[in-house]
Amino acid sequence: MEVSKRMEMLERRSSIETEPMTLHLDQLENAREEALYVMKTKTMEEAMDIFTKETHEGLRASEERGGRCINLKDEEDDDDYEDERMMFMSPHAWDIHTAPF
Repeated sequence: MEVSKRMEMLERRSSIETEPMTLHLDQLENAREEALYVMKTKTMEEAMDIFTKETHEGLRASEERGGRCINLKDEEDDDDYEDERMMFMSPHAWDIHTAPF
């Protein structure tokens, strides 16, 4: 094997090395403190909106693309949004486009 090929192989990086690093302990502690602050200063509804904002946005986006969850709310029942429950389908049914490992 040529030296250049060996050097090329050594310089290759797996996709896992290019992924963002996980949170450090100080970042986790900061997130816990922020979550406690929200829980102490907001109502339960406001706190749930804050903590699940991206989840709700993701659910709306996935519904536009065909959805990955099943709405368990009765169609006849027009009660508050809080009564609506979602059940996620098995991840095996999802279209997953990630690394093959």
